[in-house]
Amino acid sequence: MLLKGAFLLICLLAICRAEEELNYELDEGVVVLTDKNFDDFLKKNPTILVEFYAPWCGHCKNLAPEYAKAAERLSVPMAKVDATVETELGTRFGIQGYPTLKFWHNSENPIEYDGGRDADGQPAEVVAMFGLGCLMSHR
Repeated sequence: MLLKGAFLLICLLAICRAEEELNYELDEGVVVLTDKNFDDFLKKNPTILVEFYAPWCGHCKNLAPEYAKAAERLSVPMAKVDATVETELGTRFGIQGYPTLKFWHNSENPIEYDGGRDADGQPAEVVAMFGLGCLMSHR
């Protein structure tokens, strides 16, 4: 009986751990990525727009509400990485200034997004830039 209970406990812990790994923090509809969960999230979501930011950056603070609004309009995930904390990702993707937006579309190599920085322009420019009309949400 003790062995059966221990097995059940191990199974429950494994299930909880698996569910924990599938959950990502959301901040106003934007997925918060870290050094630990970035690659797994990218594997599950090969088309994604990611903002690399610094919390003290004035431009980043101005972009945040517009980025959140744009996240509501695209049917693909929009994510953000605090590059001052997640330094491995910042180095890996050559982040030299804030905010930096990078777009992945079925590729390991992102394209730097240098379009509009407001909620009205962002989704449309992403779609036009990459010919991805299917990304627009019908929300």
